[in-house]
Amino acid sequence: MKTPKEQPNPLVKMKEMAAILKIHERTVRSLVRKGEIPAVKIRKSYRFHPEEVIKALTVEAEVKQE
Repeated sequence: MKTPKEQPNPLVKMKEMAAILKIHERTVRSLVRKGEIPAVKIRKSYRFHPEEVIKALTVEAEVKQE
């Protein structure tokens, strides 16, 4: 049996991702459509790996600063 540290991070829903980023769900959806954050589409909804999203936004912010 795997310990909690060995298990992969779960995917979160749009509402949860918006809460993590402290932005509106429409803004999250817009970022996905622009390709600025990674998402997995499952049927009609998106799921997110929070760490990957935060990493993508951090890299993009660094690029804009240069």
